[in-house]
Order: sequence, then structure tokens, then C-alpha cells
Amino acid sequence: MPADERGTRSVCCSEALGLTRRQFISASGKTALLVGMGIGVAACGSEGLGLPRMQGTWASLGNAPFTRHAHSGAPSGGRLLVMGDRRGVSLEESAPVAEEAEMTIHFFGREFEFETSAPVDVPAGVPVRVILTNEGLVDHDITFPRAGVYLRAAPGEDAETVAVFDAPEVYFCSIGGHAEAGMVGDLLVDGQHPAEDDISLGTGSTEMWWYDPERNQWEEAPTLPHSYDHVTMVSLGDDVYSIGGYTGDIGSSRADVLVLRSGSDEWEPRRDLPVARGAMAGASDGDRIFVTGGRSEAEGTPSATDVFVYSPEDDNWTVLETNLPTGRDHVAGTVIDGVFWVIGGRGDGRRVSSTPVTEGYVIETGEWVEGAQVPVPTSANGVASIDGWAVVFGGEGPTSTPSGAAGRSYEVYPETFLYDPSSDIWLRGPNAPMGVHHPAYGVIDGTLLVVGGGPVSGVSATRAVQAFRLS
Repeated sequence: MPADERGTRSVCCSEALGLTRRQFISASGKTALLVGMGIGVAACGSEGLGLPRMQGTWASLGNAPFTRHAHSGAPSGGRLLVMGDRRGVSLEESAPVAEEAEMTIHFFGREFEFETSAPVDVPAGVPVRVILTNEGLVDHDITFPRAGVYLRAAPGEDAETVAVFDAPEVYFCSIGGHAEAGMVGDLLVDGQHPAEDDISLGTGSTEMWWYDPERNQWEEAPTLPHSYDHVTMVSLGDDVYSIGGYTGDIGSSRADVLVLRSGSDEWEPRRDLPVARGAMAGASDGDRIFVTGGRSEAEGTPSATDVFVYSPEDDNWTVLETNLPTGRDHVAGTVIDGVFWVIGGRGDGRRVSSTPVTEGYVIETGEWVEGAQVPVPTSANGVASIDGWAVVFGGEGPTSTPSGAAGRSYEVYPETFLYDPSSDIWLRGPNAPMGVHHPAYGVIDGTLLVVGGGPVSGVSATRAVQAFRLS
């Protein structure tokens, strides 16, 4: 769906703020930048979502050495520390091949189930023709992550390939909400079923990598002592903290806190979070770490609202008396001028509950303030601070296309939005080369680095490395 057709609220310059053009420019705190780019109230009718345009540049920097989603990352000493996190589905569609196959399995996809022409039990090491016919009303795919098979078909269309399966695995439709609604099944190999904790639907990782943007090179970093995903990673100086996360499905939360000191080759345990939790927002003001939101329970239950503050000096967590006004998980945050901004997120763990909420915790006064809403409801998005702007990128949210159980289908956003807290306005930046949700990211020398993430809503992944700079 085109961005300007989404039925979401946008903040439109002076009319929304009740300001004259002169007051608007003055209030922004970025007069020279706005005037120099010709941005003002008159830009309200511009393309996109009716927002003024902000100049910036995205670039593609090649690929990471891994394919993951639900990433975590944080900068340290001029490099980006990236956590492997969940195995995803590399969405490079399997090409049709003329290779002879010893057997054929034909899958029929519809809302929301797969039917097959034969029992899904194949011999190991044997070429199998896999055919997907979409008999439904919306797009469907079938994904076998272990075997590297991904077939997608529009309504009424077919897709096929030949694959070799060496081990049993779970197959599923990776489009957001479809597997949860029932499009999932077991592929047996030589009569063997997948293990109950099969990695196909995504599990955590112990892998860590360093990315050096100056040399555009990767090298292995010290591994984590346990397998995690949906971790909150925060830099405090050149030390990187790994906070909470899941060890499997949502609900398998951890309270673990680990730190990788600058120059160290080993993660050091620190005091646990007061509550086990994953998918939180986290950021540092240079002295302490603030985390909030996230969830400990299964999807469909309310997201957390408590706020925890970590002091590295005494290795202690404090629970604030003032809670996050709007509970959210799969949420992100950043600190700008003494305010911890928490932007986007889901209200109950489901993509359909993605929100445009912007709320800030004023560290000095201990109060929460409400900011103008993000122009689109989003979750699993990124938020980073560059030159006093909160840069919001990626994420996923509902479209208006009906799609069954949740009543929605979902899309991943390539849009970039920039929030100026001093004037409470949003500007529109350029689109990223690839929209992703759950990426790893961090800012180094004014450049936002974005690694991996899911290019399609659901359990998807890419190796792409992207970079954004303000012009």
C-alpha cells in the first residue's frame, strides 16, 4: 500500500502546533537547517505523508556474514557490535529448476492452512519437487529454513523448485500472522519428526560480530554464554550491555544482564533485571541505562509499563515510581537532551497492535510527556539519535488488507521519519534501500548503521547492511 494511503495521523507543521511560520521555525531549534533546506509550513502539501521533507542519504554497504532477524546491536570504539539473534528466512525466492526429482509434494495454500498431495515424509538426500499453489485470496508462501527453500505465490498462481532435505524441520508461511493462524506443519525425513524445539521458527543465538564501517569488514566477537533473541543492547561509553531477552518463544524471558568491557574478550555477568523480560526499549544518558516496556508473558497479554534504571557504579537496578504511560513491547528508545524517548511498539505482542505512540521520560523531573505521534503505527522499528533528531526507521505494522485471524495483513516500512523533540514535529526522510523490522543498528560518527532484520513481516531475514546520514 502506498505510504500516503495509510489511514494514520501525521503532524502537519504549524497548523497542528498552532504556530505561525516564524514561530514554527524559531521553536524548532534548528532554524538554519530547516531554512537552508527550504522546509517550512508551506511544505505541508508535499509528497508522501504530507510531511515536510528532511534531506539525508541511504546507502547499501554489502552483506553481513550471517542471515538473522530480531537483531540487537550497539556501537563501541568506532565499531558496531552485532548479535546474531534469531535465524530467519533468507527471502531470496527459490528458482524453478528443470532438475529431475524422485518425488513431488504439492502444497495447496489458503486462509489459513496447507493441504498436501501426499504425506510430508521424504527420504534424506533425495531431490524432491516442491510445488505451492495458492488457492487463497491473499499472498502466501511456504518456507523451509533448514533446506533454504522459499516459494511465494499470489492468489491463483503456482511456484515450484527442487530441493534436497537432509533433516526434518517445521515449514510455515512467513507472511506476518499466517503461521500463527495455522499455516505451519512438520516435514518428516525418513520418518523422523522435527524436534519440539526445532530452530526453523527462529531461536536465539550466542553469535556476536564486530562490524568496522571504516574498513567495511566483519570479524567474530566474544560469544554470549547463553542463546538469546530479542535482547536489548545498550552502549555505556565503550562498554556494551546485553539486557534481558528470550531464549525461545515469547514468554521464555530472561533477566540476565551481561557486559562486554572495552578491550575484553569475555562477557561479564552483572546484576539481573528486577523482572525477566524481552523486546524492551533501552538507552543511556551517558551515566545510566534506562529500559522499559517489553513483555514476559505470551502474546495477547498487556505489555509492560515499569521502568528500570541501571547504575554501573554500584551495579544496581532501580524501579522508577512513574511507569511508561502506554505499555508496549517490540519498542525502541533513545535519549535526547535529557529525555528518554520511547517510540512505536506493540500493545500486546501482536503486530496488529502496532502503535504510533511517542512518549518521553524527562530524567531531571521524573515526569512523562506525550509527543506527536509517529506518522505510521510501527513496531520492531529502530530509533536512533543523530544531531538532536530522533531517527525512526523500519518496523512493521498493519495494512488495511483483510487477512484472516487478526483481521489484518502486515507490511514492513522502508520510510524514514525524523522527530524534533524541541518543536514536537515529524519530518519525512528518504526511504531506505530495503525496509526491515528487527534490525541491529547503531550510530557511529553521525552515520546510522543498520544490519539485517526482516524484509517481510514475519520470520524473515536479510544479510543487507545499510547506512543513513543527514545531508
